[in-house]
Amino acid sequence: TLLWAIEKVLNAFGLKLNQKKCAHLSVNWSRPIHFTDGNKVPRALTADYLGSLLQHQADPRNEILKRLAKAAYGRNKLNKFWRKCSLSKRRKLLIYESLIASKLTYALETVPFPEGWWERLDAEYYKGARQILNMDTTYGQMQKNQERTNSNEEIKRQLTQLLCTEKCKKLFTPISKRVQDRAITLLGKVLRQPLTEPEAEVFLKEDQIWNLPMPRKGKMRNGRPRINWAIETAKLAWNKHKMYLDTNIRSNAANRGSERPFNYTYVTHVRKILQEARKGTF
Repeated sequence: TLLWAIEKVLNAFGLKLNQKKCAHLSVNWSRPIHFTDGNKVPRALTADYLGSLLQHQADPRNEILKRLAKAAYGRNKLNKFWRKCSLSKRRKLLIYESLIASKLTYALETVPFPEGWWERLDAEYYKGARQILNMDTTYGQMQKNQERTNSNEEIKRQLTQLLCTEKCKKLFTPISKRVQDRAITLLGKVLRQPLTEPEAEVFLKEDQIWNLPMPRKGKMRNGRPRINWAIETAKLAWNKHKMYLDTNIRSNAANRGSERPFNYTYVTHVRKILQEARKGTF
């Protein structure tokens, strides 16, 4: 097995695995795994690896919730500091970015987000931004019989004003947009690799890319299908570039005198994205 091969290579250099720190996360597999000495690899439902949480059902929600919890803990600790210090709002925002935003976004570009969870990521960031800007929520304004002006768009506008100076023309980018851009950049990096590379073999199987719009055939397990990183990131890349692609596809269809169905358009989008990614466009 692969585990035995790893142990064999380690033994050649006088190294060995720490069996107490090894964990067996079983996904569609019920048989035990053994080390070369015959000991079983202990089973586990979750495991921490390089600061990320791995789960036996490959559910990304646990990792996202872990990031939200860490950010909320740090944000609550900083709340007393914001009230007592005499720093400018811009300096507070830069501190908040370095301490909290980094915790919130660490390694999330490798996590497929379920529907509706991007908004939860932005909402957690805006909670700390409201503390820095001394802004009530729209519900708090409504309780005080005030006009509901402290929306997320107003927060973005004020954050952009704080970040954009004469020396640094920087616009505020929402947390979700930053993570999505990183994920698309990572997808482009993987796509530009030859298919013999491990990353390409794992993420870019033929049935994961070229059959995106096609429904699955045969019997399926109960519940929704598991979220796949390559598929979800390809959708993000498609949405990012679809304005440019839609124009070209519609003009070509008009020249042919007919419109293509949605599935054909979708596949054409994805193929165009693959071509642009291999050229290094994104």
